[in-house]
Amino acid sequence: MIRLRLSILGPAVLLIAVLGVLALMVPDLVQPLITGMFIVMVAAFVIVFLLERSRRHRGR
Repeated sequence: MIRLRLSILGPAVLLIAVLGVLALMVPDLVQPLITGMFIVMVAAFVIVFLLERSRRHRGR
């Protein structure tokens, strides 16, 4: 299960880092990039939450 979490959260963290570098390079894009980071974080959280929930229900 740890490998599955890392396979979801790893690319999300990498994408957030890329968005941060873009924000440093192009200051005009800071607001849209902040919104993008929020969307990436929420999507990763929801995916991990749903996978954990389905894993717990499967074990019953």
